[in-house]
Amino acid sequence: MNKSRVATFFLSFLPGLGHMYIGLTNRGIQVLIAFLGTIFITDTLDIFEFLTPIIWFISLFDALQQHRNIKDTGIVVDQPLIEWGEVKNKKQLIGWGLIILGVFYSLDRISIYFIGWEVFDVIRNIFLGLVLVYVGYRLVIGKNVLPEKRREETIENTKERE
Repeated sequence: MNKSRVATFFLSFLPGLGHMYIGLTNRGIQVLIAFLGTIFITDTLDIFEFLTPIIWFISLFDALQQHRNIKDTGIVVDQPLIEWGEVKNKKQLIGWGLIILGVFYSLDRISIYFIGWEVFDVIRNIFLGLVLVYVGYRLVIGKNVLPEKRREETIENTKERE
């Protein structure tokens, strides 16, 4: 591979471009979408500010690591960060996440006019804190964040569709 490590480094200042430069287009597009998505969510909802620099650093170091792997092995394997098949299997979780973000966004814009900014900010921070505590607790005790359907119900639903 004759791609410059320095060029990879500087192109990685915009997450995803360094990956695309070294031939990892699929991975680069996913990183770029994740980065721009967090900027959008941060700008519109004023939450998840911590994700933008995390994605930026991970992207930078991953591009340099991938550059070294390609240089050492001579093989370019454009393996995505997230397999699209896994995303299809988690449609319900993604759907609930989008519903929660949509409700939160709507309440963020509407409730300011009814209760005032200071009260709303306190309520929003308490709610977000409780959600984080719940998710952390479920992860610590080894349970799924969202309860899974029972296996019997899933089998019955599948049979009804057929």
